[in-house]
Amino acid sequence: MRFFRMLTNALVAGALGAAYIAVLVLQLNPQLPLEPGILLALYAGLALVYATSVAAGLFVLLVVHWLLVGGRGMPGWLSLRILAWVTTILCAGAALLMWVNLSAFHAELGEETARRLAAGTAGVTASAVVLFLIAIVHYSFGRRGSRVGGSLYALAVLASLLLPLVARGPGNRVSRRSVNATVRAFVPEGRPPGKVVMLLVNGASLEYINPATAQGRLPSFGRLLDAGASLHLSTIRPTQPETVWAAVATGKYPAANGVRAAERYAFAWGRALVELLPDYCAAGTLLRVGAVRAEPLNRTALRTPALWEILSAAGLSVGIVNWPLTAPAPPVHGFLISDRLHLRIPGASPAPVPEPLASPSEAAVVADRIASELSTRPPSGPSSAGPSTWRDVLYERLFDHLRGRFDPQVVALRYEAFDRVRRTYARAMLPRVMGGPSEAERRRMRQMLDEYYAYIDSKLGVAIDRLGDEDVLLVISGYGMEPTDLGARLASRLVGQWGGLGAHEHSPDGFLLAYGQPIRSSRPHRGSAVDVLPTLLYFLGLPVARDMDGFARTDLFKTSFTAKRPVVFVPTYGS
Repeated sequence: MRFFRMLTNALVAGALGAAYIAVLVLQLNPQLPLEPGILLALYAGLALVYATSVAAGLFVLLVVHWLLVGGRGMPGWLSLRILAWVTTILCAGAALLMWVNLSAFHAELGEETARRLAAGTAGVTASAVVLFLIAIVHYSFGRRGSRVGGSLYALAVLASLLLPLVARGPGNRVSRRSVNATVRAFVPEGRPPGKVVMLLVNGASLEYINPATAQGRLPSFGRLLDAGASLHLSTIRPTQPETVWAAVATGKYPAANGVRAAERYAFAWGRALVELLPDYCAAGTLLRVGAVRAEPLNRTALRTPALWEILSAAGLSVGIVNWPLTAPAPPVHGFLISDRLHLRIPGASPAPVPEPLASPSEAAVVADRIASELSTRPPSGPSSAGPSTWRDVLYERLFDHLRGRFDPQVVALRYEAFDRVRRTYARAMLPRVMGGPSEAERRRMRQMLDEYYAYIDSKLGVAIDRLGDEDVLLVISGYGMEPTDLGARLASRLVGQWGGLGAHEHSPDGFLLAYGQPIRSSRPHRGSAVDVLPTLLYFLGLPVARDMDGFARTDLFKTSFTAKRPVVFVPTYGS
């Protein structure tokens, strides 16, 4: 009987632990309405992991304690003596978890949501103090529960759950804002004099490029560093390609553009999608046990107009290739190839691929033809070529072909294989005792990284040679990459994940390199990923929207250019 009583107390503690995590998920996702069906699906998914874990852990502790005291004593079915202390620990842990998530996700939450989360966290902290006092009083003045003590305990627990929900509010659904129909009125008369070429790279780092150019390698990067402007760009944290490139495309942080993670998550049978899972509480376990299913983001995740929409509406032609969150491909003035086009290759994806993946229809025909050719004839590239490098070659060929046909004003091509190459090379920076490679493997991995940088450098050389007198080349790395730290590595092995030793979830800064006749040779102070779009608009003679989080970096340009082009503003590009 005593074991059943221990179990009931453990189950109550487990249910409370899962409830605190559910409250945190609701705080991190203010778009979710507090509807019974959504709350039930959310709690059921969380309870599968957190309630069972807390209950099992507490039950084991109670049994061990009972054995240590010689098998004496029998707890009540709902023991205030046990639950007061356990709930105090759970509540204090929830408050700490809320504080660290508030710090980690501040940029993703926005000021208003962060303020509400801080208020809710303060309420949970105060409740933890009250629960601690109840536990002390009960321990000091009586070993048996009382109606007064039980009532105060219940009120404190209820307050710890309700206060953060009251601070959060009922939920605020946010609809997507389309580009303002009057954007053409913002465009100055005449076509802007220069074109813009944007080359995007995942995971490249100036910490590698600078010493390599000093040694005489990477000559094209060297030209950009010597004759152009270079600056570090603070990235978006936690760093993922979708969040970073969405910030670059919109000039807004995740709280405003709507892209706060690489995926959205659905709990059990719930239809409402969660955008952020909490950090520092093994939330990844929810995916591994099937309590949560992940759904990839698509273009509808962007809640604010992106650069291809703004420029197309302004009458400027664009050529966008392999930019995240462009599926299904939107209509543009020019052409756009989604970052998911490679999934059309036979055998590349077991899941259905959204349509369309290219715009307009003429570009779609070309894309299908080139993809078909490459699926039967392996492309040439660096000797380290793998699946990601293969994709780079596919998108590069599409970019070159369509750029020649459409001749757009602004073009952008993303290279993504650095993620793969850097993740592999990261193992070379780990000692053997942590699973690092042999010396021969280190040399091979170093060669792999060197070859891919040289491959990108050769493409930069082609882009530089094609620039006109008034054109500008922008090379953008949204984030760097570094080896996984020891703690994360050990944790990944405990849950059965043996790969992925390179990480960019808390990555170093990215960079922006600007080159061209209007650009002055300089090393401006650190910028942000959200500065790219305002700077691009400024160069093209378009106004900067005041609701953008970034700034036009006029310090990249020569005085002769900025003297003739003041920064002008409009309230917003959205409607």
